Amino acid sequence: MTVTDIAFIYLYKTERHMWESASRKHHILSLQLSGHYDHDFGDRILPVRKGSLFFINRNESYTVTQRSLGEALCVSFSSDEAPSSAVYDCAEDAHVENLFRKLYALRHIETEETKFYAMAVLYELLGIMMKKGSPEIVRNEGSARIEAACRYIHAHFRDGELTNDILAEKAGLGKRQFVSLFAKHYRTTPAQYIIELRLMTAAKLLEEGLSVTQTAYESGFHDIYYFSRIFKRRFLVPPSEFFSKG
Repeated sequence: MTVTDIAFIYLYKTERHMWESASRKHHILSLQLSGHYDHDFGDRILPVRKGSLFFINRNESYTVTQRSLGEALCVSFSSDEAPSSAVYDCAEDAHVENLFRKLYALRHIETEETKFYAMAVLYELLGIMMKKGSPEIVRNEGSARIEAACRYIHAHFRDGELTNDILAEKAGLGKRQFVSLFAKHYRTTPAQYIIELRLMTAAKLLEEGLSVTQTAYESGFHDIYYFSRIFKRRFLVPPSEFFSKG
């Protein structure tokens, strides 16, 4: 991969709960400093947490679901070619964060010298990404099976109850193994993941103007009172007041 230009170096933070990617002219390399966001590319779901090194290919689209609010250091750039979007665990690698801090300090690229220095730091980060990019580090059979079950959740979370038995079968795993691997992969239980997905969907629908009743049904809740109770617990206001919250 040959970098042809650095467009922007920035700190990214948003309070949106769920959104679709916009068209982009540049690839993005980022380090998640805090929070947790799931990026659904259709054929795979990439969980981005604190310490995640995340590469986004400009030609790929995705949907983002916020699990917990956070921020990331990012650099957008152009290159002659690029790999598919991927995420790598760098939580234990302080050098990666140091490199991003250096890039951020260089964000106002005013001279050719500064630009070349920023390029050198970016190339070092890309080298680390490529080194971590072997399949046995990024993916394994267990994570592929869990991601298959997660794709099923995203396709069917509105349909009704999704039990661990059903999801374990979709993953091709025993129930206990499935629950254990799911918790390791997403740091929550399958049931809580589904509830959070429904709540994030509900928040988006309310922002779009749907009624509380329509929102509850469209996001997979079939008991309006239960929906209102857990929505208020999650967002601190009842769904009827959510749109006017911000």
